Amino acid sequence: MKFNQDKNKIKIIQRLLSNLPRKIAIAPLSSFLVISTIFLLIGAVIFYQKVILVKKMKIEPNQNVVRFEDKVYQDILNVWIERDKEFQASNSKKYLDIFRNRID
Repeated sequence: MKFNQDKNKIKIIQRLLSNLPRKIAIAPLSSFLVISTIFLLIGAVIFYQKVILVKKMKIEPNQNVVRFEDKVYQDILNVWIERDKEFQASNSKKYLDIFRNRID
């Protein structure tokens, strides 16, 4: 029984959606006004969430103190130095140019 009710609802929705382009073409001004109103409402909601609510929020300072870890810094610096050495060494290797005609 529930399957038949769902099937009927789907048919009704399909019928309404199939007539929608015709209704929009018959009354373009009212369609434009409805769509514009919908977009204005969506824009107002987004503006409210992103601007008004953000201004109302009280930002509490972070109580955690950031500490500089010298050992971690040195480890990262060593990794960067090793990578730089490998990068500089890659410039010294001469690769074969396969697109140039070779005369041996």
